[in-house]
Amino acid sequence: YCDGTSLQIVSEAAAASSIPYDIGGTLGGIPVGGSIILRYPLPRAVRFPAGLAGSQGVAGTASGATATFSIRKNGTQFATMQFAAGISTATFTAATVTDFAAGDVLTILAPNPADSTLADIGFSLAASRL
Repeated sequence: YCDGTSLQIVSEAAAASSIPYDIGGTLGGIPVGGSIILRYPLPRAVRFPAGLAGSQGVAGTASGATATFSIRKNGTQFATMQFAAGISTATFTAATVTDFAAGDVLTILAPNPADSTLADIGFSLAASRL
């Protein structure tokens, strides 16, 4: 870091822990019940915060009933993305901080059975690099 008058070395390790790492996706139309809407092998280590703080989800057409998407690490659910009936924005839940190593696979599964009206979803999951 340089403020114009002095130079200070900033540790790469300290700086990397606060570097955002966002993963986004979109799905046009109505998701098929239980289908995989995202399969993403992580190229580097990241941390998802408890509650998936900072994550966003929207739908072009709101659901007729509550629709819950399963968010998984290597096949095991660690979080959810949920659209309440009649609401076009998602809420996220994650009980704890979850770390992914490079090579771990992030998967999102559509609700099963599918909601017949929820459509045109977009999402971004907020994480930080480790």
